[in-house]
Amino acid sequence: QAKEVFNVMMTGLAVSFSQVMASWPCRSPSGHQIRSMVMSLVHAAWTVNLVVKVICGDGASTNFQFFDQCATARIAGRLAPYRTKHPWYLDEDIWFLLDPPHVIKIQRNNIANSKDHLNTRHIHKNGKEIIWPHIRAVADYEATVRIRKTKLTQRHCQLQSYTKMSVSLAAQTLSSTVASVMEEIQERTDIYKSTKPFEETIEFIRRSDRLFDICNVRSGPDEHGQSESSRTGKADLAPFTSSQDPRLNFCKEFQDYLLDWRTETDSKFGAGDYSHFLSSQCYKATLVNTQTIQEFVRWALDEAGFRYVLTYRLSSDTVETLHAQLREAGGDRRNPSVADVMNSIPKLALAKQSLRLVSV
Repeated sequence: QAKEVFNVMMTGLAVSFSQVMASWPCRSPSGHQIRSMVMSLVHAAWTVNLVVKVICGDGASTNFQFFDQCATARIAGRLAPYRTKHPWYLDEDIWFLLDPPHVIKIQRNNIANSKDHLNTRHIHKNGKEIIWPHIRAVADYEATVRIRKTKLTQRHCQLQSYTKMSVSLAAQTLSSTVASVMEEIQERTDIYKSTKPFEETIEFIRRSDRLFDICNVRSGPDEHGQSESSRTGKADLAPFTSSQDPRLNFCKEFQDYLLDWRTETDSKFGAGDYSHFLSSQCYKATLVNTQTIQEFVRWALDEAGFRYVLTYRLSSDTVETLHAQLREAGGDRRNPSVADVMNSIPKLALAKQSLRLVSV
């Protein structure tokens, strides 16, 4: 008997379009089953002259199995599959992407479990720790000053099952502001000034924060030539307009940073050790995303003729929005049954179309 529903949505890259393509009642689908379901939709899109260019999912192991079964290009040997050939448009590629909000949560959770929480790892790089007590140190320091610079609270530091699901808490924890306060603590404390214990934690946080922004470019220039980057002052949120954009070089540098770190860990702690490193899931997801962003942006600008690229359109936020709507449709029941979901999806699609007609 089916216990869950596997939803697939299609989103436009150049136009504002999103639509539920299929919903399958299932029970813990395998990577092979996901491949069969998704590729049947790639074929259906092909029959109406729609070309699928990116497949985005969360970091579930079955999604990685699906990617691995299809992949024709990988990073780090066979570890991280990131691209395949389109089965029907033989001269086209399809890239894989792990949903950026899920990746930032995975990265945060890795540090949270380093000498804290589940205490399943003790992350090191270049002989220095990357551990959760460094995050707690920022929160404790902020409690002693009159003007706070970060948004860290106990909800950020003492994670519960429900707070682990919050993307905003993860993004606020792995933020450049938190990294800056760590640097301030190191410089103001004589003990820390000589040893700089937060150095590698700061580096990892800054890289994770930049990648999250690079994967979440949401808006192009408005009628005044202003974009989200102009309004927020964050250069990484500017639309991509050149295949020589330095942010693409950053993605390559982040990749090299991870690969070198993996080599260092293998040398120091033994091949295949993950207790002193990021989890395999986090490592693979970050490698895949850095490679996909580089290749997709260059393809879109140099080959497909895009004036600019909004990387947010590659994410699976539309699926998350659908799931939120399905929970709301259930009223008091936050976990709707399979039957509830299958009944609600056509109604939501009809309501969306009605809103479009009214707004014309």
